Amino acid sequence: GNLSFSCVEPHTVPVFFNATSYLEVPGRPSQDLFSVSFLFRTWNPSGLLLFSNFADGLGNVEIDINEGKVSVHINITQVKKNRIDISSGSGLNDGQWHEVRFLAKENFAVLTIDGDEASAVRTNSPLQVKTGEKYFFGGFPVQMNDSDHSLFEHSFQGCMQNIHVDDQLVDLHAVEQGDLGSFSNVTIDMCAIIDRCVPNHCEHDGKCTQTWDSFKCTCDGTNYSGATCHN
Repeated sequence: GNLSFSCVEPHTVPVFFNATSYLEVPGRPSQDLFSVSFLFRTWNPSGLLLFSNFADGLGNVEIDINEGKVSVHINITQVKKNRIDISSGSGLNDGQWHEVRFLAKENFAVLTIDGDEASAVRTNSPLQVKTGEKYFFGGFPVQMNDSDHSLFEHSFQGCMQNIHVDDQLVDLHAVEQGDLGSFSNVTIDMCAIIDRCVPNHCEHDGKCTQTWDSFKCTCDGTNYSGATCHN
């Protein structure tokens, strides 16, 4: 008989970050449109998702997860110290895959979470954009850390996939083979994220919440107490 193969969706390669990881990929430099999109999943409420310097000292873009929301900080340096902050989403550290799309051009920026155009956050603040050469995902090299940006203290712990920079899908296998960009302490083609609340160790309907390496039980309303609402 005839044998046919079909793919429901193209295989997207995940990349796994721990507290000391980063992934650096090249963009298209000196463009007046900055665009990135990616999927991420994490249990941690905060962490650095992306950092990139604009060309010509115009400033930089920092995207992080902060208290379960995605926040974008655009630091503008050319006129006077100025900063554009936008954020969207909530509870995005639930261990599920979430999509971030961010686009910035002259005097305009938009952040979209999980493809929800209705709740996309836009700004028309004065802004001049000129893309830089390097995009750092999940962290950054130590030597970058002593310059004057307000870089996020927490590295990202979790996974990303389907990373697009300037409308190009990043070839993570080329990164892995050393043909593109650079990386430190990332694992490519694996997402080793553990769900510490399944099974739920909290007794008597206690609520389980977790971070990367621990879980805790909230026993409110159960009439029980203790680490696992047992007492």
